[in-house]
Amino acid sequence: MSRSLKRILRIRRLAEEQARLELERETQRLRQAQSARLHMAAQVHEQREQLTQSFTQEPSTTARQPHSWTQESDWLLAEATLEFSSWSRMQLEQWCIQEAERVAPLAAAYTERRKELHQVERLVERQNAADRTALDRREQAEADSWFQIETERRRRRARSESTSAVNANAMRTGSDF
Repeated sequence: MSRSLKRILRIRRLAEEQARLELERETQRLRQAQSARLHMAAQVHEQREQLTQSFTQEPSTTARQPHSWTQESDWLLAEATLEFSSWSRMQLEQWCIQEAERVAPLAAAYTERRKELHQVERLVERQNAADRTALDRREQAEADSWFQIETERRRRRARSESTSAVNANAMRTGSDF
């Protein structure tokens, strides 16, 4: 594999990793916002139940005064707390929406980086396959060349041996006469 292709692969891996880390960080912020929103929603629900119960409870035996100032101020305080909690919940919902809007393009960027990385990885795989094919062909050509040379050498040896045998035979047969 060429050095430039290795460098591109390394850069794509780093870009994908950076996009993943950024997405994870922002997703964590979104989860925190959603968790805070859910906690606030539970708190608002609990406060509403307490306020509802304050309407349905009988006045205690120690404070039998109808519409005592303490009961009314407690009720107003509970109402104000509920209103503030509702306002805080709306703010948290806005925060969740903003965080979700921030996460969406990061998720798209991460997906794009992953796609680019996979494309480069496929390119590297193809290059490696081409390199292996070229190496296999070179090795096969070397083996073919070696066998061709060896076959030619055997033929020459066989010819020279047969020529030597014929000459030796001719000398033997010629010396007998």
